[in-house]
Amino acid sequence: MGALRAERVSDDRYQLGEGVLWDAEGRRLRWVDILRGEVYSAALEGPEFLPRADLTLDCPVSAVVPIAGGGLLLAAGTRLARLAPDGRVRWGPSFLRGEGRRSNDGACDAEGRFFVGSVTDGRILDDEGLYRSVEGGSPRAVRRDLHHTNGLDWSPDGARMYLVDSVPGDVWAADYDLRSGEPTGWRIAFRVQDGLPDGLMVDAEGALWIAVWGAGEVRRYSSGGRLLATVEVPTPFVTSLALAGADGRTMYITTAQGDADGPDAGAIFTARVEVPGRPANRAAGAGF
Repeated sequence: MGALRAERVSDDRYQLGEGVLWDAEGRRLRWVDILRGEVYSAALEGPEFLPRADLTLDCPVSAVVPIAGGGLLLAAGTRLARLAPDGRVRWGPSFLRGEGRRSNDGACDAEGRFFVGSVTDGRILDDEGLYRSVEGGSPRAVRRDLHHTNGLDWSPDGARMYLVDSVPGDVWAADYDLRSGEPTGWRIAFRVQDGLPDGLMVDAEGALWIAVWGAGEVRRYSSGGRLLATVEVPTPFVTSLALAGADGRTMYITTAQGDADGPDAGAIFTARVEVPGRPANRAAGAGF
């Protein structure tokens, strides 16, 4: 099984590039630089990759998803925020407590419910959570027993939810009721070795692509953890990925600078794969 090699596509470097997704309706790739509080996008219609800074906040911003009907939903610091099409920002209530705690990766299910995890900067705890947005109120905790909540996605039929807990290297799976938005029967599907799992995306065949922090790789696993393919990235701190473009087969990979040396740390990379991905689900609304 030969490895694919990713090529750098961005001129810019990001301190902690994360949360990349394909907004098919908006025809834009979207991502964030967590520590700089910046939200970016790029159109993928021409030969050049031209990022655009859409917003800068005065707190970390860890996830961005498009909202049905327009605008963006953000996970920022301890709160959610809504960026309206006219550029105004509206903030939801704080739902995280504890020194250094902030939101992390987030994604929407097929009904537009937004889920987001938590981490604590500078410490590894055992009560990090997974939260689900609630109409008109603060996001509700779905789990509070994780160490470093990270990438999440659903199987193509929406019946299974996947979630990364980075520090122990666990990829969790749960049965998912799309009508209620409730995951049940959580179990460890498999554990990632030789690096920490970070961002996660499920492709059209139900395989899991996982960005592996510290390994300089994006790996494709079966739902049971069998390694199917590898994309090599020329910098170690790989954070997230999206399968984007007209055919859904162009992978975009974000990275972080961390303490990595070299000119590629923090850049965005691309590779072509055989199996397409699926566009990001849009949020049904902000709920505030």
